[in-house]
Amino acid sequence: DQINALIATKMHVPFVGSPWKHLEEPVSVKELEEQLVHAVVADHHRFGCQNHVSLKELAHEDFIGFCERTFPGRNEAIIAACRKVGFSPKIRHLADGLSTVFALVAAGKGVTLAPGEMKQPRPPQTVFLKLKPAIPPLMSVVAFRKSDERESVKKLIELCKEQIEPGNVKLSIRLKTAAQASENPRLDQVQELVSLSGRKALGSLSSKS
Repeated sequence: DQINALIATKMHVPFVGSPWKHLEEPVSVKELEEQLVHAVVADHHRFGCQNHVSLKELAHEDFIGFCERTFPGRNEAIIAACRKVGFSPKIRHLADGLSTVFALVAAGKGVTLAPGEMKQPRPPQTVFLKLKPAIPPLMSVVAFRKSDERESVKKLIELCKEQIEPGNVKLSIRLKTAAQASENPRLDQVQELVSLSGRKALGSLSSKS
C-alpha cells in the first residue's frame, strides 16, 4: 500500500488516484492533472469496432474493478458514474494492477473504465472508447507527508507538474536517493530522480501499473 509506505517513510512521493477522503492525517496531496475517462473493451467485443460509446450502453456488461489497496477510490468513482446514468455496475473481478485489468478485458472477462492516457501504447487486444457524453474526469494526484518540508521533495513535485503535457504517456518516479539529497538541490539533481517511460509524462493517476 503506497499510503502506508509513505507514512512509514519507505516511499516519498507516490502517485495515487483521487483518495483524499480516505487519507491519513499525516498525508497531503497535490493535484496534477485531470484525465478523461474511456471505456476499455476487448477488440472482439461487440463495441470493439466503434470509436465511442455511452456509459449507459454498458449497463448489462460485467465490469473489471480495482483493488482498493492499490487503486483507492477508483471503484467508488466507477460506481458513482454508472449510478448517475441509471445502473449499478456488476463488478465481477478485482485487479491489483493495470496489466491485470487489461489482460482480463482482453480475455473477454468484462469491461472497465480507465484514463485515456493508458491507450498509448495501447494494451494488446483492447480498444479504448470515448464516453459520450463524457463522465467526470479522474484526477492524478501525488501524495506526500505534511511533515516533509525538504526542498528536494517540493522541487520534484513542481517538476512533475511541469512535465505533464497533452499526449504524454507515463511518468515513473524513483526517489530512492531523496534522503541523501541536499536541502537546496540543483534542478539537475532532482531530474536524476525522475525516470521517464515513453515520452515525458504522467500516465496513471492514480495508481500502480
